[in-house]
Amino acid sequence: MQEFQENITEDKEFTLIDLIAIIWRRRIMITLIVSTAIIGVLTLSIVSLKLPEDKTPIANVYTPAALLIINSDSSSGIPSSLNSIASMAGISLSANKGTNVEFAAFLLGTNSFLDEIIKEFDLIARFKLEEQETKLTAARGIVKSKLASSYDKEAGVFTIAFTDKDKFFATDVVNFAVELLQQRFEALGMDKNKREKENLEINMANALEEIKNLQMRAQAQVNSSRMISFASIDNTRMEMELKAQREVYSQLKVQYELLKVTIASEKPVFQIIETASVPEVKSGPSRGLMCIIVTITAVLASLLITFALHFIESVRKDPKAIQKLRGAHEKK
Repeated sequence: MQEFQENITEDKEFTLIDLIAIIWRRRIMITLIVSTAIIGVLTLSIVSLKLPEDKTPIANVYTPAALLIINSDSSSGIPSSLNSIASMAGISLSANKGTNVEFAAFLLGTNSFLDEIIKEFDLIARFKLEEQETKLTAARGIVKSKLASSYDKEAGVFTIAFTDKDKFFATDVVNFAVELLQQRFEALGMDKNKREKENLEINMANALEEIKNLQMRAQAQVNSSRMISFASIDNTRMEMELKAQREVYSQLKVQYELLKVTIASEKPVFQIIETASVPEVKSGPSRGLMCIIVTITAVLASLLITFALHFIESVRKDPKAIQKLRGAHEKK
C-alpha cells in the first residue's frame, strides 16, 4: 500500500516542464522526422505533377456531373411491383416528393444497371480484371465506388457524377448513365401520362390505318362487283364500319388533344437540365491538404516515439521497475 502511494506521489511530480524537457531532449530526432516527412511529401507532390497521368503515383481525378429534375406528381409514381422490389433491397420508397428520386438512386446501384455500363465501355478490360475469377463482381464494385448521386432538396436537382483520372471517359460514363436511367424510367412506366399518350398514338394510328383499308376495299368492291344487289349490301356494311372507325378515331383524337393539354400543364417525371461536360479543373487530390495531414501525422508520430523512448529509458534506469517486470514474467 505504501509503495502504491509512493508511485502516485511520483506521478504527481511529473509536470508540464518535464514534458517540455523530454521533447527538448529529443528535438533533433523530432526535427529530422518532421523535416523528412515534409520534404518527402513535397517531393512526391511535385513529381506527381510533372509525370504523365499513367505513370504518376498521385494522379489528378476529375468528376463530371449531369443535372436532372425527377418529379413525383400525382400523374406519376412508383408502381406497386417496383415498390416491392425496392423493399426487398432494403429501400423504403415512401409516397412523398422524393419517391422517384429515391428510386432513381436505387436503380443506379442495381447490378443490371452497372452491367450495362461495364458492357458499354468494356470496363473488365479497361480495369485489367480478365484474370480474376470474380471479374464481373470486381468491375461492379469499381463502378459503384466511382459512380455517385446526390439530391438537393431545396433546388430539387438530382445529380449524377463519375470520378476517374480520364476526364473524357468519366464524362462519357455520366452521359450514358443519364441516358440509361431515362430509358429505365420510360420502360418501367414511371410517367402515366406519357404512357397513355403513347398508347393513344398507337390506337389512333391503327384506327387511321383501318379507315384507309376500308376505303380501299369499298373502292375495289365497287369496281369489281357485277351483281348490283350484293354490291349494295357490301357497300352499306363497309360504310357502317367506316363510320364506326371514323367515330373511334374522332374520340381518340379528342382524348389525345386533351391529354396534350394536361401534359403541357404538368412537369414531366424525368428532365435533363444539363448533361455532363468535360471538366477543366480537377476534383482531387488536394496536394496542399495532403501536405498538411502528413506534417501533422509526422509531428504526432515523432512525439509518440519520443515518449516511448523516454519510457524505455526510465524503465531501464529504475531497478524496481525492472524487478517488477521480471517478477511478472516469472509469474507467467
